[in-house]
Amino acid sequence: MCGLCGSLNEDSHWATDITDKDAIDRVKKLNKLKRTKILNNLFRSYGVSVRPSSGSFYVVANKKGGSKVAYNLDSILEACELLAGRSIDPLNMI
Repeated sequence: MCGLCGSLNEDSHWATDITDKDAIDRVKKLNKLKRTKILNNLFRSYGVSVRPSSGSFYVVANKKGGSKVAYNLDSILEACELLAGRSIDPLNMI
């Protein structure tokens, strides 16, 4: 099919059309798991871990049993600093 015919085709493709609520929820959950994996790789050296919750928040914990609830990247970083007991420079983590 040529480009023009393809652009005129209004049928949605199953792989790109996400209107099903369950599919949207699965994509959000998958993205949250990917973010969590990246965060854990970054904060591992500080003795802090991040785990997703069933809701819209994350639980940040240290090895001493302390934990904090965080809702976004800013609050995750703040919780990590508090639980690690030191300042963390996000621009100097790699």
